[in-house]
Formats: sequence, C-alpha cells, structure tokens
Amino acid sequence: MNELIEHKSWWQRNWKWLTPMVAIFLMGIGLISSSEIGENISDITRAYADTDLVDNALQKAQENEEVIALLGTLEPLDKLAILEGVVQYSNDYDSIDFSFRVKGSNGKGRMLIFANKNGNAWEYKEVVIGIKKLNKTIIIIERKE
Repeated sequence: MNELIEHKSWWQRNWKWLTPMVAIFLMGIGLISSSEIGENISDITRAYADTDLVDNALQKAQENEEVIALLGTLEPLDKLAILEGVVQYSNDYDSIDFSFRVKGSNGKGRMLIFANKNGNAWEYKEVVIGIKKLNKTIIIIERKE
C-alpha cells in the first residue's frame, strides 16, 4: 500500500520558508557590503592584522613617566580592544586615525593614534592617552605642525 503514496522531495516540502530566508540573507549581505558598516568592518580587520602599529605605540607609551605614574604598567593589548576601537583610514590606507582602550595596573584610558605609513613602517604624527576618570590627557608623541 505504501507504494501508492507519492513522497514529496525536500525542496517541495521546504521551499515556502527557505526562499524568503535566502532572500533576506542576500539582502542583508548586500546592505552590509554597500554601507559604511562594511567599510568599518574592513578597516577594523586591517587594523587587527597590523599589530606593529599598536605594539610600537604601546611601547612608546610605556616609556612615558606620566603614563607609568597615572596608569601603571600597561597590559598588552587584547584583540577585543581593537574590535571595540574606532578606526578610520584615508589616503588609500596610508593614513590612520585609531582609538582604542588601554589598561594599566592602576587604571584605564583611551589611546589615540594618528599615523602615516611610509613604506612598510608607520610614522606617528601624534599619540595621546586620555584618562576620562581623571579628566587628563597625556601626550606621548606631540603633533608637529
């Protein structure tokens, strides 16, 4: 008797919910790739991969006496801090304005980096750490105008 029952294929049983889901997924991908969100994701990914930019700035900050006095020894930057940061590239990815959180043994702050790329190395125009709790700004590398 079971031989007379016609079984529907997977597609025939599921097309009603699968088709709208695929359409929504494709529209979401299209919106992300055509908006500033897509650019921000790209910039954060690029900054995440360029560890020298952040590591060299942290090393220079760690050599600053005022940073040591107010924040203590700076912890190595965790990757989540970069993802939470604000990154803006310009000049075909040869200039960067980058802001991210830093933690020290005595407190925390926000580091701002303004730099230009010269070949494979970054030249810092300005590096600053802001400590909101103390309403204090520490200039690590001062901008020369």
